[in-house]
Amino acid sequence: MRYINKKRIYRNVLKNVLLAAWAICISIGPASGVNAQNAVITEASWYSRGSCLREGTSGIMANGKELKDHEHTCASWDYPFGTRLILTSLDTQRRVVVVVTDRGPSRRLYNMGRKIDLSKGAFSRIADLKRGVIQVKVEVIK
Repeated sequence: MRYINKKRIYRNVLKNVLLAAWAICISIGPASGVNAQNAVITEASWYSRGSCLREGTSGIMANGKELKDHEHTCASWDYPFGTRLILTSLDTQRRVVVVVTDRGPSRRLYNMGRKIDLSKGAFSRIADLKRGVIQVKVEVIK
């Protein structure tokens, strides 16, 4: 008599259900509450606790909390703290949801067109860290 591995069957069913749900979400378009009309195309870079320490800052963000590389946060001068944003890489079309927790990039870079600094974890979700700077579409989640 043949042995049936129930865990494997449940895992495959769950995987197929999740894939189907993901496909439906992608086909529907932006989630409700996303402000797609005010989408902004800009440059984004990444920063980490290590880069903050190298530059002589303490690794403490403008909101008073410690920067953690794996969290999906960003620095921006344009949005209030706590604002949730969807960033889509124009090259890879990958998306990440981040929360504004810091101020940046530097004013010099901001004036040159770079409007967002992503945490290392958030940047790595949408692009290779070796790229350093990428073009992104920024949408506010209401």
